[in-house]
Formats: sequence, C-alpha cells, structure tokens
Amino acid sequence: MENIFYNIVSILIGLILIYFAFSCLKKKNVALSVLSFIHSVLFLLAGIGGFFLPSNYKYITIFAMLAFCITMLICLLILKQNNKSNEKKTNK
Repeated sequence: MENIFYNIVSILIGLILIYFAFSCLKKKNVALSVLSFIHSVLFLLAGIGGFFLPSNYKYITIFAMLAFCITMLICLLILKQNNKSNEKKTNK
C-alpha cells in the first residue's frame, strides 16, 4: 500500500486513454484508437494489480507505467508521421 499514488495515477491515465481512444474513433483513426484501448487496459491492469502486490514488488507498477508510457509515445509518433505522409500524398 506504500505506492498508492502510482496505482491511482495509473488508473487515471487508463481512464484518460479510454476517452482519447473514443475521440480518435470518432475521427476515423482506427489504428490509434485500438492501440489506445490496448494501452488503457494495460494501465488499468497495472493500477488495479498494484493494490494486490506484496510490498517487496511495489516497484513493478512504476516500471510498468514507464514502459506503457514509452510504448504509447512511440505509437503516437509513428502514427502521426504516417498521417502526415498520407495527407501530403492526397494533397498532390
């Protein structure tokens, strides 16, 4: 229970990503919305699972959040680059 802050933040990030995924789905960006849903579930699982971990393994939630943030950032950057290149091709 020592890292309750990280568990709550992980759950909040998961909920924010669910909202972001729905907004991407409305904009017809299916790939980004699917990846956002996957990452939101992972954040929620890390946050909820952190409450049940023994105190010896309290660092797992923090490392999981770091890994999920890095992978989400990579997905955002790659998909934004793909969208910009597609827009340039359609404008020509």
